[in-house]
Amino acid sequence: MTKKELIEFLNELVELISEENKTKAVLVKERIISGFEKTYGYEKEEITEISRL
Repeated sequence: MTKKELIEFLNELVELISEENKTKAVLVKERIISGFEKTYGYEKEEITEISRL
């Protein structure tokens, strides 16, 4: 799963959440993305891809 796919998936999940819980859902989404970036090195991959251009 790419970072873009992960973000799209999480955004779709957040849309399903009721209005009163959206703030909490967005915070959880950001923590998940941050964890994936640290674990799988998404930031490094993006920097490398940009450098190639």
